[in-house]
Amino acid sequence: MSRYSSTPHQDVGVRRALGAAMLGMLLDGYDLSIMAVVLLPLHSAWHLHAAETGLLMGMALIGSLLGGLFGGFFTDRFGRRGLLTPNMLLYIGGALLSALSPNLSMLFAGRLLTGIAIGLDYPLVATIVAEYTPSALRGNRFARVNMAWYVGALLSTAIGWSLLFIGSDSWRWMLGSAALPALALLWLRRGLPESPRWLVRHERMPQADLALLQLHPESTTAERQAMLRDFAAPSRSWRILIQKAWLRRLFLSIFPWFCLDVVGLGIGLYFPLVLRSSGFAPSDAAAAAINAGILCISLLGIGYMMPRIDRWGRGSAAKHRGFSS
Repeated sequence: MSRYSSTPHQDVGVRRALGAAMLGMLLDGYDLSIMAVVLLPLHSAWHLHAAETGLLMGMALIGSLLGGLFGGFFTDRFGRRGLLTPNMLLYIGGALLSALSPNLSMLFAGRLLTGIAIGLDYPLVATIVAEYTPSALRGNRFARVNMAWYVGALLSTAIGWSLLFIGSDSWRWMLGSAALPALALLWLRRGLPESPRWLVRHERMPQADLALLQLHPESTTAERQAMLRDFAAPSRSWRILIQKAWLRRLFLSIFPWFCLDVVGLGIGLYFPLVLRSSGFAPSDAAAAAINAGILCISLLGIGYMMPRIDRWGRGSAAKHRGFSS
């Protein structure tokens, strides 16, 4: 096997590509979690009913579902690099539309656009991390993806808290602030090469070799040729996942993530508003601060697992988290 897929070594080019990809999850955490703080001044300013509140909070999730469903197809059809710029431009447009919305309908549309952009990034991030990470480090790298989400959530909560003191229109500045990390991500992703694996699968061998040279500038011609041969191995159909040997593993991957989203998104996004309306938090700022404390606890949990998951193995890690394998 090649160094690219089997050993812990990673060149500067690979680390940059992985970092730029994983920062997409930071943006996801920022975008979704800023709404938990946005809801505090917006709920009072626009006197939102329960149905309006639920639909507003759900628009980005609906968009993420749509983007995620089609993002994998686009990633395979147009390449990994082909989506790096368009989805960020779509996100920036949605964030600005949300911030400048004159009414609830336009705000719904803006949140839907940002959700679609985030959804398009999901398969892109997962594919790049899986393709560029040596198997010995893959668990750690995907743990970093999750950590990036919570770092983005904590960052947006802190910025949202600081903007609360502006006044009743502070929610516009909060939503507009989401364009800043998107612009930073757009800059970081510039010049990234296309996935060598995707180029090989589309019979573009010279471009694949150049991309490998950019990712692994210290590699020899022989090493790159070995990598290219690995990438040329026949791909398997997604239908393998529904075969008996893989179906249980698929369920054990999906179900914990489903439970995490129920708590983190279905409940967590309303947590500051619940604290405020129930009287547990004396002010909007206090509610946002308590929410930040909960996010810090989640970060500590991921930080504990990150250096151990590749050492313990997936089954042992799941037992430590309370899941039986």
